[in-house]
Parts: sequence; C-alpha cells; structure tokens
Amino acid sequence: MIYKRDNLEFDKGLLTIVTKKEQTVSKVNEWDIDKKYLAKYHKTMNPDGSYNFEYSGGAFSTRKKYKYGYFEMRFKGNAEKGMWPAFWLYGGKPNEEIDFYEGKGDRDNQIHIDVHCPNGCENYKGGFLNLKKNWGAWIKTDESLADGWNVISGEVQPGYVKFFLNGQPMGYFAGDFKTEQNLIINSAVAKDNEPFHPGPDGSTKFPNSFSIDY
Repeated sequence: MIYKRDNLEFDKGLLTIVTKKEQTVSKVNEWDIDKKYLAKYHKTMNPDGSYNFEYSGGAFSTRKKYKYGYFEMRFKGNAEKGMWPAFWLYGGKPNEEIDFYEGKGDRDNQIHIDVHCPNGCENYKGGFLNLKKNWGAWIKTDESLADGWNVISGEVQPGYVKFFLNGQPMGYFAGDFKTEQNLIINSAVAKDNEPFHPGPDGSTKFPNSFSIDY
C-alpha cells in the first residue's frame, strides 16, 4: 500500500487515519519495495520506477529520535478484517524496533506487542528446552478495542521495556536498545499468507478509519 497525506484527517482535535481501497500509481524508491515479495507474487515495478498500489493509507513519524522515554497514545481500534494499525518505535533497517501496539481488525479483542533487533534482541531464550525464540505475543483483552477509547503506553529505559494497556501492565522485556528510534503511528493492510494474515475480504468495509485522540 502507499501512504498519502490526504489520508490523514484532523477534525475537532482528533486525528483519523483513513485506509482506502483504490488503485494508485506512484513512484517509489527501489529500497522501499521488497524484492522477495515481488518475486513471490510475480509482480514488477513499472519502467518509470512507479508501482501500482491497491490500497492507500496514512502514517506519520516524529522528526526527533528517542533512545529512552515514555510514550502514550489514546485511540479507538478498527474491527474490519485485514486492517493492521500500529504504534511503534523504529530505528531503520537493520536496526531495532519496539512495537507498543499492533492491532488486527479480525482480532479486535487482542493486542500484539513485540521487539526486534538485528541479532535477536539479546538472544532471548525461553519456552521448551529454553531454546532461542522470538519475543512477542498476542495479549487478549476483555472487550473489543473498537468499542471505545483505550490508552496504549510504553516505557523504555536502560535494561527494560514495559508495555501497558489503560494503565495496566501487559508486557515486560529485559534488554537494552542501542539505536535512537523514531515514533511512528500508521494503519496498514495485511495480506493473505504474509505477516499478520489474513488480509481483507468481501466483508471488509472501505474506506475505514483508525482514530487517535492524542
């Protein structure tokens, strides 16, 4: 999908990130397109360096980068199948990433939290036989996140990251991050057989919105 400024709407103090199903042709940098994805689905870029996108969405990032701090967002989720909103810190490839919130419309009573590092985030181990594994999980909630306003927050300090929903702790990661990162808020569209699958289907309503108070 392509991110467009017009898909960010401000009204009465609220920000709405709108996702649309629309054909958009836009020039992109070569490094912005996953070549493995293109090869897998037999897709190609246009001769002029543009690409044909099926969806458009909205995203924004802080100009300032942060190494430590407290980060908070008050939002209303999206219950449409295939939608993938997120609130995260990103240091750029191949650097680190902290996902305070990743949502999924068809799992609207769950939150995914995660951390990513080039070398496996301090080589985290756990589970069966204490083998090396990925850190991260889906956290279930009592109600749909699309039914009302919720507050996601995260605290990053030397040696740990804490994750909270509406003031209640829901995750703790023991480890340090070396890279300063930008704070990003966006809404994406998942694809079948790709990360955060399934994608939208005929029941998904477009355009749809991800609403943010602050």
